[in-house]
Amino acid sequence: GNLLKSVSGYGRQLLSQLDNAHASLYIAHSDVESYSTWRLWQVASTSACLLSEPGDTWPFVAEEHYMTIEKFTLDNFWNVSLQIRELLSRKAQMLTIASQAHEVARKFTLDHVNREYLLPALARLAESR
Repeated sequence: GNLLKSVSGYGRQLLSQLDNAHASLYIAHSDVESYSTWRLWQVASTSACLLSEPGDTWPFVAEEHYMTIEKFTLDNFWNVSLQIRELLSRKAQMLTIASQAHEVARKFTLDHVNREYLLPALARLAESR
């Protein structure tokens, strides 16, 4: 119905569409164990809340930085669609979660990643030699 809209594009064009949405839905294109975290980072820079199948989403935390739906299959598509509809009704919660995801995205600058992860890892590597 009118609850979902397909958006496309890249850069500011796509981000503008996401800024005008309550949520962005992520369903993996295939049954894989890896998670496409670029979608999380992209949505976290907007006011939309991500609704997503579970996966390895570090540093984002399920139900704190995005809302989870069960993994979509042809056997459960009706239940997942009802779950999505119910989550979309939680507008205040979605805005809170989107805001929390945005704070994570703002924190992860190149300087932060270098200082907190890259330099300590290089120091430990150097000490192990």
